Amino acid sequence: MRRQALRFAILVCATAGAVMAFARFGGAQQIAPEPTPTPPICARPNVAASVLRATEPDVPPMTGQRGTYGTVQVVVSLDADSHIVGARIMSSPSAILNQAALRAARQSVFQTAIRGCRPIAADYIFTVDFPQMAMYAVTSSGERTVSVVGEGSVLRAPDSAVVEARIVTHDDDAANVLVKNDATFDALKARLRALGINVRTIVSVVPLRTGAAPSGIGYFAFRQIGLMADSVANAGRTAAAVASSSAVEAVAIRYALNNHASASREALNLALKDAEKRAREAVTSDRLHLGALKTVVVSPDDRAPQSRLVPFYLVPVVGGFKEPDIHIPDIDVHATATVTYAVKP
Repeated sequence: MRRQALRFAILVCATAGAVMAFARFGGAQQIAPEPTPTPPICARPNVAASVLRATEPDVPPMTGQRGTYGTVQVVVSLDADSHIVGARIMSSPSAILNQAALRAARQSVFQTAIRGCRPIAADYIFTVDFPQMAMYAVTSSGERTVSVVGEGSVLRAPDSAVVEARIVTHDDDAANVLVKNDATFDALKARLRALGINVRTIVSVVPLRTGAAPSGIGYFAFRQIGLMADSVANAGRTAAAVASSSAVEAVAIRYALNNHASASREALNLALKDAEKRAREAVTSDRLHLGALKTVVVSPDDRAPQSRLVPFYLVPVVGGFKEPDIHIPDIDVHATATVTYAVKP
């Protein structure tokens, strides 16, 4: 009797074990569905390719002799890391200008397109303008003149630097996303103070903006900030501290030259010398002689130097931040002058 009861107990345990194994590995198992990947969320999910720094072309010597000028369009192919992988002529008024336009395109700096918050390989149409080098005219008194465009540029070390970045926060609640953005901004300022990093000003470049997230999940708040570094040499350290915050993205340093009066005068003098040289070359090729200087027209917009934007990329370091070895670029101060001379036979 005891032996039969023992056999029955063993049979029950074996059956229960089989049922449990079937439930664990067999058809009775409830398999959880794979989670749906959350689409990326960012302030600007789709951005076209752009040029960050355009290089001025070297004007071929033959353009003045042949009267060649106009606009060349170059198709620049970029990979996902914004590296130039190819360049070809799309349109051009003359083959004489093509090589100079291609060199200018390859020496420029671009930002590739962003699609779905991710950088992708893309093409950018880079435009290169070649002004008319020499133009003859006859005044009302019958005097013959020649007008040429001269250009000059000098390089100067920047005297100011601004760290630019954007703070993007996300939340399911429209009001709370603003609170998060303000808190991140305040925490960033406190972190800079704790690290002993002095900045002259910390401002919101554009008003704080909010909206529904591009993915349709929750809300986002976007704030563009600018931090004036206390010195040009300290801009890299400031940018590294800013980039160490997980809510901060698109960090860059914009170098500028505020005191550019002397550099502008030097650039203008070079432009006048360049104009005289081009005028002499033009009239000599036509077996004429250069006469007296008549007029000088300076392009004011070209005398202001353009600031240089240096994108900053950083992998945050746990417990601190690292300061990269950033090359501080020179600022190109450019001047353009249209000069008219009398022409003698």
